[in-house]
Amino acid sequence: MGKLHMRTKKDNREYDITIDEGKGKFDMPIFAKDDWLVMDKFFEEKTTRTMVYYSIKKEVPRSCIESAEFIIQTLRGREPTDWQPGQSAQPNIYAHWGEGGVINISKSEDVVDQLSGKKALPFNEREEGGYYEFTQGLGLMIGNVAEKDTKDRYNMHLGAVVANHVDYLAAIYSDESEPDKDEDIVLINPWRIKGIQKPDEFRGDTYKDENIYKLGLLLPSETLPEGR
Repeated sequence: MGKLHMRTKKDNREYDITIDEGKGKFDMPIFAKDDWLVMDKFFEEKTTRTMVYYSIKKEVPRSCIESAEFIIQTLRGREPTDWQPGQSAQPNIYAHWGEGGVINISKSEDVVDQLSGKKALPFNEREEGGYYEFTQGLGLMIGNVAEKDTKDRYNMHLGAVVANHVDYLAAIYSDESEPDKDEDIVLINPWRIKGIQKPDEFRGDTYKDENIYKLGLLLPSETLPEGR
């Protein structure tokens, strides 16, 4: 699945950050270790002679919506702490859109049907009034707001922040995909991760059409943070 390379700068020197996608780990030079904030409930630190890297230690559901919900809930004190198919848990997770649009993804069985007409949340690069969230315990959702269904069945995708850089606009998101329609959702480890440097990169190749697919923010709250 390839490696994602990010170039970052510290102390006037440039370093490469290598994220090994799809294998459940991302590697970085030892000198960069302290620059990353990692969800220790899901990752454990491992050391080699020349490298320090973080490896996934906790299973998540094989589903983009279930895994994103589970990760965010776990960081926010999920009850019950384990995961079972069809199980209801707290806190509820909400997808926030522009102009006050909100979807409770924890309670809705028809999330796709509620996407129609939703507006994109203004993910501006830290401009006043904009959202540029790379904080653990939040997530991104991209959805088809123009049609009820698409021919290729890719109507939405969700990911939760599992690691973020303390100085630079770089984050690691969960990037698990849905199982085939005739397969059950099961717990898996390792699971896919994705590195991005701005929210719009969450689109990938599948969701590039900005007229059809809009970006929203996942929060364990029915309201956006005060002042946003």
